[in-house]
Amino acid sequence: MNKKVIILAFALLLSVSLSTLSCDGKPPTVSIINPEDGSFVEDEVRIEVEAEDEGEIDQVYFYINNTFMLADANSPYEYVWDASGLNRGTKHLIKATAFDKAGNEASDVINVTIGVEDDKPPIVQITSPEDGSSVSDEKHICVDAEDNVRVENVLFLIDEVEVFDDAEPPYEYVWDLAGLEHGSDHLIEVFAYDPAGNEGRDAINLVVDTMHPIVSIMEPDDGARVWGMVTIRVDAVDNDEVVYVDFYIDFDPDDPQEEPDTSVGNEPYEYIWGTYELPPESSHEISVTAYDEAGNEAWDVITVTVGE
Repeated sequence: MNKKVIILAFALLLSVSLSTLSCDGKPPTVSIINPEDGSFVEDEVRIEVEAEDEGEIDQVYFYINNTFMLADANSPYEYVWDASGLNRGTKHLIKATAFDKAGNEASDVINVTIGVEDDKPPIVQITSPEDGSSVSDEKHICVDAEDNVRVENVLFLIDEVEVFDDAEPPYEYVWDLAGLEHGSDHLIEVFAYDPAGNEGRDAINLVVDTMHPIVSIMEPDDGARVWGMVTIRVDAVDNDEVVYVDFYIDFDPDDPQEEPDTSVGNEPYEYIWGTYELPPESSHEISVTAYDEAGNEAWDVITVTVGE
């Protein structure tokens, strides 16, 4: 009889205990106390967690970037994360999830950045074209950018309007000037950003020049007979400035990469052409191309015959 009483009492106690457990629907409280949210970390990072419950904490799970790393069943709840080798400036998510004996859970999440706190802005410079220069057609805007951590991206603006965002070097943007008014001024700005959000800026002003130079071969005359050392004289003018004149003898139009026989960057625009070794009565084409600062070009062509 006593044995039955004991069994009944034990069953009653077990029923009450299970009922108590099943009624615990309140989750624990959990907080990542180290490191701080938004902080910078490096090397070995000690992650410390506080967790409390009305009943009892069963264990705390640690996650890095949503990948499970460790389960800790004993207070203090800690995990040492090896962050060495990770790229400086990269952001990472740390998560801690606490479970109580009833299976209730709660989580806390923070974000950290690898490296030391960074307040140095990137250094950025527009390397081409030069400030104040004239441009035409399409123009490559080339930028150098560097940072003590790394450059996140470079933003290009034309007249305060964002036109391109470049995340990879070389940082450049091809600006199409079609339809822009001759003589109009334009502001070119670039902003470089690092992972910490620091900003570097450079700016230049450019002038649209769509007027071509005027170039003419003054000597010899078209159709002339030439012999010996022949002086080729050229007249070239521009609304701004002629930068140089290229001289070609028998230019091959099928070879656009052909180098000129000579380039002359200052007046007088002249080239001495030797004809002694050329066959008598042979015909030759003399062509010249003049360029201005904006890249506009103009050309002139004549044909001469070698012979006394």
